[in-house]
Parts: sequence; structure tokens; C-alpha cells
Amino acid sequence: MTLRYYAGWFSVIVSFVWSLYMLVPSYAEYSQTRKTLHEEEVKILNQEGENEFLREQNHRLQHDPRAIERVAREKFGWSEKGEKIYDYSR
Repeated sequence: MTLRYYAGWFSVIVSFVWSLYMLVPSYAEYSQTRKTLHEEEVKILNQEGENEFLREQNHRLQHDPRAIERVAREKFGWSEKGEKIYDYSR
């Protein structure tokens, strides 16, 4: 085995180690970015579900008199003539 043989293997090993040294931080950053992306996608899905619920509620309030009456009774304590309101919130 000659000096060239060892020099060749040494350069291969050094190149491999240098490649790992350069790739590991990039991979760590990639992994963190991927995790952040997943979290943001989950937030977007939750927000889209909430938006759909609010759209439906808005549509009901615009077109369904019973929905308006229910909101008026729940939020404002309104009642029809002769009805009694019992407050169980305490």
C-alpha cells in the first residue's frame, strides 16, 4: 500500500466528514421548518372550520327568524309577553 492509496482514502474520508458537517445544520433547519409548516397547516384547518361555522351561523341569522329569536333570548334575555325568565348562571 502506497502513500497515494492512503492519501486517496484520506481525501474521501475528509470529503465525507465535510459533507456531513455542512448537511447536518441544513437538515436540522429543514426539520424545524417542516414542523412549523405542519403546525401552521393545522391552524389553517381549524380556522377554516371556524369560518365555515360562522358562515352557516351568519346565513341562519339572515334567513331564519327562529335563529334570531334564539339569539335574542340567549344573549339579551328577551322574552315574549307572559313568559318568565329564570337565571341559572350563578
